[in-house]
Amino acid sequence: MDVIIRNGYAKGTRDVTSAKLALRGGTQLVQVDASAIGAIAGARGGGVWLGLAHGCKVAFDKLYWHRWYVVDGQGELLGMSESVKLSPKHGIEFAAGLALDPRDGHADRLVVSYGIEDDSSWLGITELAPVLALIGQIPAGTGNSFIRDFGIESPDQALDAILAGRRRKVDLVEFEEQEHGRTVRRYSLNIIGVGLIADILRLTNERLKFMGAAGYSVAVLARLARGMSNRIVIEADGQRLEAVNSALVISNSKYTGGKMMIAPKADTADGRADAVLFNGPNRRQTVGIFAGVFSGRHLAHPHVDLIQAASISVESDPPLRLMADGELIGYTPLRLRVLPAELDILA
Repeated sequence: MDVIIRNGYAKGTRDVTSAKLALRGGTQLVQVDASAIGAIAGARGGGVWLGLAHGCKVAFDKLYWHRWYVVDGQGELLGMSESVKLSPKHGIEFAAGLALDPRDGHADRLVVSYGIEDDSSWLGITELAPVLALIGQIPAGTGNSFIRDFGIESPDQALDAILAGRRRKVDLVEFEEQEHGRTVRRYSLNIIGVGLIADILRLTNERLKFMGAAGYSVAVLARLARGMSNRIVIEADGQRLEAVNSALVISNSKYTGGKMMIAPKADTADGRADAVLFNGPNRRQTVGIFAGVFSGRHLAHPHVDLIQAASISVESDPPLRLMADGELIGYTPLRLRVLPAELDILA
């Protein structure tokens, strides 16, 4: 087996950014871990599937390329890469097969089979992570919150960014939480919700998903009827803060739940996470806080605190449910650190 793909893929020699998408077949799909994709959110039904499509457009000359893409379990397109070339060898390429490396200890590698012209067949091996990093998000989920920070709100705008090869360096949040008595390490691009926010997501997913982004707002009102009863201890870059009957959101970007500007001062490339604490509000005050979330005015509320830090830990009594980038996960205690400019995304 000849290893010809290393650390991602070289771009094609032809400029195809002005060519409209004209995908003509490609490989089968392989299922990958949705949490590994980071910016690509909103997967529905059966996880996330990765494929490699072949494109061709006839103008004055034929243009050929491949694009990595991901879909959810219902076939909804979630993201697509720039054009890529599989081999440095000159010639028209046709990808035919795609699989995860079956060898023990190599589940994070991809095997690609393809032909060049009509006279040679090749096998390539590449790490999965750099492939996923090439893929730009297409807003097909319920909220599509992360890419809203870059002014992208429609599939057409997302495709324009992908076709133009518009890249941005963004921070990644690495964190550890508790699941079934063990510590699990995960990553987040958008938001980590502690307690109330995770409960709202659960209610939205279980009962209100059909309402789209409006379901988040309805879930807020429904969840507030129960109130909050907890004690939270936060340490952020050496500072310690205690709160009771509170809720916490830790954001890398401004938006959550669609257009809810939960962290209006967040910057995806400043090396810090924004911890927004709803510090001991009663039900009426919590409703007032959420009324200002869409404009960002909630930061001025006397029961809202903002902490910006590169390293944050959260402990609580009782353990509180967590969500990360729209997925319900485990429970506190939570420990995180920001990895500055860790990802290079299309947006």
